[in-house]
Amino acid sequence: MWYNLRELIQRIYNKITNKTDKEDQQHRKDAMAYAATDKPNMTAIVSNKLATLTVTESTINITLEDGGATKRTEQLNDIAAGMWGNAQEITARAFGTGGVLLLPYSSGGKIYTDIVPRDRFYITKSQGTDIKAATVLADVITRKGVTYYRLADYALEGGAYVIRNKALRNGTPVALDTLPEWAEIEDEISIGGVDRMLFAYLRSPFNRGRTDNLYGIPITYGSEDIIRQIKDCLEQVETEFRNKKVKIFADATAFGKNGQLSDLYRKLEVSTEAKSGPFFETFDPAFRETAYYARLNALFELLEKSVGVSKGVLTEPVTAGATATEIKRSTYDTFALITAMRRQWEKAADELVNAYNVLCNYYSLSPVSDYKVSCEWSYALIENSTEEWLQLKDGQSMGVVKKAEARQYLYPGETLEEAQAVVDEIATAEPSLGSLLGMEEGAASMGASAGVEQAIDDTVSKTLNGAQTQSLVSVIAQFKQGILTENQAINIISISIGISKDEARELLAEA
Repeated sequence: MWYNLRELIQRIYNKITNKTDKEDQQHRKDAMAYAATDKPNMTAIVSNKLATLTVTESTINITLEDGGATKRTEQLNDIAAGMWGNAQEITARAFGTGGVLLLPYSSGGKIYTDIVPRDRFYITKSQGTDIKAATVLADVITRKGVTYYRLADYALEGGAYVIRNKALRNGTPVALDTLPEWAEIEDEISIGGVDRMLFAYLRSPFNRGRTDNLYGIPITYGSEDIIRQIKDCLEQVETEFRNKKVKIFADATAFGKNGQLSDLYRKLEVSTEAKSGPFFETFDPAFRETAYYARLNALFELLEKSVGVSKGVLTEPVTAGATATEIKRSTYDTFALITAMRRQWEKAADELVNAYNVLCNYYSLSPVSDYKVSCEWSYALIENSTEEWLQLKDGQSMGVVKKAEARQYLYPGETLEEAQAVVDEIATAEPSLGSLLGMEEGAASMGASAGVEQAIDDTVSKTLNGAQTQSLVSVIAQFKQGILTENQAINIISISIGISKDEARELLAEA
């Protein structure tokens, strides 16, 4: 029955899928290979690792253009967050099988997202990479030895999005209420004013020599022989461990008349001289660990190259003695691949949130409003957090980065508005030098610093670093406000920059 889905779709919906028999069988084979658990599954291992690098510390956000929120954007955020909770699994499945369908549906006044494997998804109309119609094997239920299938057909027809559900028993259509699980599903739904499909297909960016590129290619396609060699090598290692068993050969007198002790073997006595030898002899063969694991590591490196990632996905990353720049370059291939997957996710997210929005309208779940979809990605793979923070600080001191943006880096859970509110609160509680001098902060720091530096140039032949300059600005400001006496200010200046008290007094007078 499963192998006749293409024929069923053609007979029931009068539609021809763009999968050939060979591709259909290959898709099922890919799905089974990814799900296999009987032996080490290299496809799943690589896919899970790449999925981790793709989505960890990343988020999807739905807001208004100005960053604000409405009841609709809040609802869309909640729905998307529920889906994003499975982003790791979804991404790994897309890498491992070639692609995965994300299919929204409404139940009980809420919207959920079905994750449909690629081998249950059949495209019946497309234009370029855009899907215009498709049929999905939505559900399979076995009852009293009989298997029932539910097919769902999705198509854009005359400006409307039409969903047609069909139930099958032994290949013959039956009513949906034949099974109680499907009794409340409508035979046909039409949603007007829709110009694109109300689902998203997350496709693997990997592409190598397959004609079914619209469905996506598994990340390890074309690496089957390398994977076979890896499995063979792992079996050899297991056999080596199993066979490496210490054996003890003892003199015949240790056994008695009929005894054979466990793991104890009789020594062969071929001569009189042998009887005068040691009572026990041990056979302990050396384990060829180095040779086996060297080969295994070489095969892992070959598989990394085959799927187009850098060293460090299956093998140990080489970081000893490497600079930060060299480490970034060494991971660039991996970063390029996960960036390609992130672009696929951004396209899928836009399509998916559009589907959520249409369903919210159709079922009147919240007031209509505009929205904007954005995905925030982690760049920890190629960026050093310390370097990035120093760049933000430099940008803030130059006036090209807001303090709120720098705070948001330290507290990524805050929105820019929330970060700005905290910055304003801190500024009120702890006034800056500019505020104390009654000047704009930027002008205060620049002007006061320039005045101090000019005074230094006029007074002593000494170049100050940034910290010394800022310290002098602070001391002078406190002196002018009466917080410090003249003698206190002179002493601090003299000690902090290493000049005489007379020079400090002259500097204080001129600043």
